[in-house]
Amino acid sequence: MGAQTAIWDALSGDAKAATDWWRAALEQAGYGTAGVSGPLEDGGFVVHSTGSGDCRVQVRIAPTGATTTAAILFGAGCPYR
Repeated sequence: MGAQTAIWDALSGDAKAATDWWRAALEQAGYGTAGVSGPLEDGGFVVHSTGSGDCRVQVRIAPTGATTTAAILFGAGCPYR
């Protein structure tokens, strides 16, 4: 999967529900939603978010059987908090 900031496993295998949760959580944290891609070929989704300045965040959600994996990528333009 390459470099990522974090990987989380959700207890639910519902990728759409996990996508909605991550979108809402990022918005609550102050990031804007630029778009949501999916469902993809593997049943996953991608949440594209923006922060201040050049900050871009991407969450890649993929169903992996009984769980759903979310790989979170913060761009180099995002401030460290």
